[in-house]
Formats: sequence, C-alpha cells, structure tokens
Amino acid sequence: MTTVSIEFKNRNDQPIYVQVDPWAGLYLLKKGDEIQIVSESDTSSPTFWVRESDRTRILTILDSTEYYVILNGQRIHMNDYLSDPRLCPHCLGVLDSEETSLRVCQCDKGAS
Repeated sequence: MTTVSIEFKNRNDQPIYVQVDPWAGLYLLKKGDEIQIVSESDTSSPTFWVRESDRTRILTILDSTEYYVILNGQRIHMNDYLSDPRLCPHCLGVLDSEETSLRVCQCDKGAS
C-alpha cells in the first residue's frame, strides 16, 4: 500500500477553503488552522494536483479510492468527515454568524 499526504495551513487573516476532489469534500481553515489530507492506494501511487482560486485551494487526488483527514492528530475517514461541520450542509455557508468575511448561512435548514 502506498500512502501520501499533503498539509494545508492558513497563516492569513482571512479564512480559506480547502476543497478535495473528486469527492467534493469541503473544509474551512480560519487563521492558524491546519489540515492534513492522507491518500492511500493498493494498486498505484496517489498524486495531488493543487489549484488556487481566490480563497479556495482545490486539491484533486488522482489514483486513489479514498482519503483521510487528520485533525488534532486524529485520523478521520472521508465518509465520517466529508465536509467541515462548521459549514451548512445545504448551502455551504458558515454556520458561525460571527464570521463576517465569508458567506454566512441564511437558509432555513442551517440551524437544524
């Protein structure tokens, strides 16, 4: 089995998003936050392709069937943490209404 990983750290004052494709996982990194993405494959060596678009880092994982997220030293499977729980699962707005620099959830499903 081949394992590769990549780490994202936000040292900027403004929050950024990390999007993991092809699964469309979405994670919010506020200043000082960091996230590590680990990819594994039994048949090949996974590779990463990173693009930046405004405040979003788009990570495309190639030659892998799954990935893991490492938060606070704990490895979490993508099925258990596909998107950041601080984001509304319906509109992807930030649920923390104190955050003014990002789109805040205003849909009626965000509070539920």
